Amino acid sequence: MCKEILKLSLVNRLFFTLVALSCLSLSCPSLHGQTSTQVGAAQDSATANRSVEIESKKLELEREKFELEKKKAWISAGAIAIPLLIGVLGILGVLAQIRSGFRLKEAETRTAFELKAAEIVLSSGGPKKATALATVLSQLFPNRLPENFSESFNPSIMPGSQHADKLEFLKLAIEKPDKRAELIELWKELFPWDDEWIPKA
Repeated sequence: MCKEILKLSLVNRLFFTLVALSCLSLSCPSLHGQTSTQVGAAQDSATANRSVEIESKKLELEREKFELEKKKAWISAGAIAIPLLIGVLGILGVLAQIRSGFRLKEAETRTAFELKAAEIVLSSGGPKKATALATVLSQLFPNRLPENFSESFNPSIMPGSQHADKLEFLKLAIEKPDKRAELIELWKELFPWDDEWIPKA
């Protein structure tokens, strides 16, 4: 109960103090004007300072927000660009492998064709046939065989060719002794690089 009385007395005192102050301010208008002007000016400057601080803080928050948004934009762009770049590089790698595979297959095909042409020429049965086949093949397939395919063929290095033609020549010279001079001249015209052995025969 004592506490309640004390509370009431405090409330009463506060009430009476406020009433007295308001009466005092009403009874002295000059004091009231000066105090209120000074208080108003102080409040205005404090409000202005607070307003500037608040605006400064808002501006700083906006800057931080802007910087954060820029970072988010870069991160988002990176999150999109990096997988795209990896995808593009992967596709380019696959295309390079396919292109390399085609080139390898083309080289294998060209080599197989050249080997088959060489096999045909070498298995022809004689140097004359081999030379003729090399010339025919190079004319039939000018883009598939090297340009010097028929010219690079030297029948004298063909296996068994060094003596096979010479034996044929000797057989003809023996069979037709009356045409021996003509055969020698024909041999010299056909094989100018291989006429050293003729006088010996």
